[in-house]
Amino acid sequence: MAEQDIDALLARMPKIATAVNAFKSESVQQAAFDALVLAFGITGDNLKNAEESPIRQAKTPKQTQTTRQAADSENSGRQKRKSRATAGNAGATIAPVKDLNLRPKGVESFDDFVAKKLPRDNQEKFTVAVYWLEEVAKISPVTLAHLAAVFKQTSGWREPRNLKAGVQMTGFRKNTIDTSDMNNLRTTPHGRNFVEHDLPSKPAKNK
Repeated sequence: MAEQDIDALLARMPKIATAVNAFKSESVQQAAFDALVLAFGITGDNLKNAEESPIRQAKTPKQTQTTRQAADSENSGRQKRKSRATAGNAGATIAPVKDLNLRPKGVESFDDFVAKKLPRDNQEKFTVAVYWLEEVAKISPVTLAHLAAVFKQTSGWREPRNLKAGVQMTGFRKNTIDTSDMNNLRTTPHGRNFVEHDLPSKPAKNK
């Protein structure tokens, strides 16, 4: 292509850039650009020289920014999903205390205590377990690892999917466990009254 033809092409590049950038699809933009360039008979080395034209300069920053934003958005999404997964699993893999004795000498065993109190759901079981560990076995501090051991050793008690979340929810909903320090769980006054006076639950009266 003659030098004057290249100059003519470059003079028209701003209009070509406007026309090409009107398309949202990058593949369509590329096809439109190639068609317009070929219409001027540019091939080979001349096309390589045209890479520095205004249309390329106009497209590259926009495409780079869009690509970077998309990558940043995807990375942010991965981090949020990872954070949610980690939070969801928190407390699910708490290692139980290995040397917890649920039948210590001189005090009522945990199995006998449970047989009297008959907790029905996990919220009642959490409260009964913390009460026994704290008030009967005189263990201090009571931790999630102790509760994990209680559930692991007690026949018929299924280990919670997320122990930490379950204990926190019990403290929030029932106000029977003080969860302000998860490394020092304690029954609240209401929790102690509940275990001592309200368990086992009385059957509902038929109306």
